[in-house]
Amino acid sequence: MGSRQLDARFAGQFCSTAYAANVARGFLDLWGTPASFRARETGACKSRPASCIDRSMADKKPPEDALSDLRRRVDAARGPGPQNSTPPQSPASLALRFGGEFGAAVIVGALLGYGADYFLHTSPWGILIGLMLGFAAGVVNVVRVARNYSQANPVDPNAPSIADDEED
Repeated sequence: MGSRQLDARFAGQFCSTAYAANVARGFLDLWGTPASFRARETGACKSRPASCIDRSMADKKPPEDALSDLRRRVDAARGPGPQNSTPPQSPASLALRFGGEFGAAVIVGALLGYGADYFLHTSPWGILIGLMLGFAAGVVNVVRVARNYSQANPVDPNAPSIADDEED
């Protein structure tokens, strides 16, 4: 009788059937050690030691060199000019931004006021104060966005003025 059969018979008497089946197949020994670890311990594993790593397939240039080379080629293809210039905003996108800034501030203020009402049991006052503060924050945000837009896109002083109706 081979050692595997004896191990399986021994495991079958004292352990679960799944464990005994794995011992019989040679996947585990009696102490639960997998076959791959046993092979390493006994020297049956034919893998190379860590000191004998084959570096013939390693990249000759590190990836940082390839990345800097790619950046150089992209910059050459773009040509000279402003690097970080963004296109001017359209009036529709500016209007959506105004509405989004204002609406978000009012909603956040109302939710914070509702939360204060819920936890402090001050029924209408928290949401009213939250709505007022949200409205004020929304106006401040819209003024900030408008000021930033005016600074980024100044009015041309040589542009023709639009005639008023009162100047007739």
